[in-house]
Amino acid sequence: MVKTNRVEVIDLISRRPVTTIKALRITAADINPENNVLVYARLNGDIIFYNIETREKITSCNLSRCKPIIMAWSNKGQYLAIGCRDNMLILFDTDKKKILNTKSLNGKGITDLKFSDDGKYLGISMLTGEVEIIDTENWKSIHYWKAHTGKARALAFHPSGKYIASGGEDKMVHIWEVPSGNEVHRLSAHDREILSLDFSPDGTMLASGCAGQPVE
Repeated sequence: MVKTNRVEVIDLISRRPVTTIKALRITAADINPENNVLVYARLNGDIIFYNIETREKITSCNLSRCKPIIMAWSNKGQYLAIGCRDNMLILFDTDKKKILNTKSLNGKGITDLKFSDDGKYLGISMLTGEVEIIDTENWKSIHYWKAHTGKARALAFHPSGKYIASGGEDKMVHIWEVPSGNEVHRLSAHDREILSLDFSPDGTMLASGCAGQPVE
């Protein structure tokens, strides 16, 4: 959980913080699905790798002039996708701790990044309403389309990798074929903008979350 100038790692059973890290201008954080390594980013381009169990910093790298705002680990933790404020997308090798590829995106304002379970595809949603799918083997865009009226906010790959769901400001959830981008289903799931999506491990259910009720 990223808060102002700090990251909190929460134990979901006890609902208590396990680790709290304080630093200036933290913009994003994510946990490696394969181990207890946390990575967090700062607006100055620093990305810091941190061992949650030992509560020790592992290493840090600087992305030069890039300003990271969102990150996502691949399913096995070997890659880190980093979205930057200037619409630059970075693929980072987490073993060698170096940048593998960079790409300037077609749309503007990255809102979500998701790898397919097999790591073959990377999905990106954007403030301008587009969704883009990138082939991680050759780092080329294989499909780019206008998915939502208004902002596209959330993505989730089906466990099979054959479909991707998107949700947005228009309160709609769409399911698209991968890699064609053909729509296979749509539904109005909430009366507020969609902010999160996730398929169940067997792919039979799709959970969605929306913006909260405003306080009057």
